[in-house]
Amino acid sequence: MQENPYGAMLREIKFFLNQGETQVFTFGTVLSSAPLRVEVAGQALSGNDLMVNPQLLEYEVKKIELGELKGALVGEPPVSVVDGQLKGKAKLGTVLETGDLVFLFCLPEGRYFVMSKVMKAPK
Repeated sequence: MQENPYGAMLREIKFFLNQGETQVFTFGTVLSSAPLRVEVAGQALSGNDLMVNPQLLEYEVKKIELGELKGALVGEPPVSVVDGQLKGKAKLGTVLETGDLVFLFCLPEGRYFVMSKVMKAPK
């Protein structure tokens, strides 16, 4: 049976805490998603400073089809209306977008793992 990746991560975190590391987790703000740049404590991080799950950077693309439409549409990627039907694909944006708050795990050598996108709980 394959090991739970969160179990392995927890062991790494415990290791750093046992070594006396106090600043293991932090929050950052996405400055841009492509290329990924994150601000942490006033410092812009990018490139080799960051490790990130590629699923956080992928565009969500969905096939769309709506009926009873009229008029001209402009889209990226292109969409078309044929016999009152909208057909095409919609690029809905990356999981991470400018201004998003992210939760990071920081390593002693100054590299950061972007763990997830976070937000305030709705009221």
